[in-house]
Amino acid sequence: MTGADTTGAGTARVAAGQLGPADATRAGTVKRIVALIRQAGDAGVELLVLPELALSPYFAAAVHDDIGSFVEPGFPSEETEPIVTAVREAGIVTVVPHAERDGAAVYNSSVVLSVAGKVAGRYRKSHIPGQVDPDRPGEFAILEKRYFAPGDLGFPLHDSPAGPFGIGICYDRRFPELYRCYALAGASVVACCFNTPVMTDRGETLESTQEAQELAVRGGAIANAVAVIAAGKAGVEGGTRFSAGSCVIDHKGRILAKAATDGDELVAADLDLTAAAAARERMNLAANRRPELYGRLVSTERSAR
Repeated sequence: MTGADTTGAGTARVAAGQLGPADATRAGTVKRIVALIRQAGDAGVELLVLPELALSPYFAAAVHDDIGSFVEPGFPSEETEPIVTAVREAGIVTVVPHAERDGAAVYNSSVVLSVAGKVAGRYRKSHIPGQVDPDRPGEFAILEKRYFAPGDLGFPLHDSPAGPFGIGICYDRRFPELYRCYALAGASVVACCFNTPVMTDRGETLESTQEAQELAVRGGAIANAVAVIAAGKAGVEGGTRFSAGSCVIDHKGRILAKAATDGDELVAADLDLTAAAAARERMNLAANRRPELYGRLVSTERSAR
């Protein structure tokens, strides 16, 4: 592996850190995350992405009177300090998603840790799926609108040895605008963190769920000539199976590496930054866009209905 910089030259080794079901305790989950970070350090990884809500179960699947035990009042905390120490020792830029409390609001958030273990940036999930109340009490539902405020930070870029990168969280990956905003801003990579349930009551299977999540991120990659690191939850948690299938996708939309297990797993691959930068230059998206036409997609008449 050759060294990489933010100009798009050389190669960079990146990885998705897939996690199985959350441990019974926060300390247990943190210990597993630390193990993945150390494994990534041994493998020469320079940018590591963990799944959505990595520090907790996917609590938005049920009604809770109090979500305090799932939410981080500040990062790092005493409980999460071992993650910071591991990042610093391994020297890896790391994306750590979690539920973030900011005043009265709770965000589905991701913090970016620098190679020195310092908080270098943050992203808050922009597109919030689901509903406030379940259709049928006691059944699995996506209740993120009950718990999370919509992200208010926009689409910031963060520095890494793989070049500038942006973050999308789960449902965000279904919005092509996210990838395009990042690409136009100069991103070379998009980190996608997810907790995707296999909705068997809707006829979905593990295979069909993985296929759908891959299509969304591969489409974003090839349409913008950016790599995607897709890190998800795996296994059965709270009676619900999650999709697993974490992968690394190159700027041509090709899957370079994919998880082989239903649990904790490091999924690493080398990105060709030079080829990707050349592809973005050839595509020349910024110069050839037609924003004067795109506004017509939503007419005044339709908006008034």
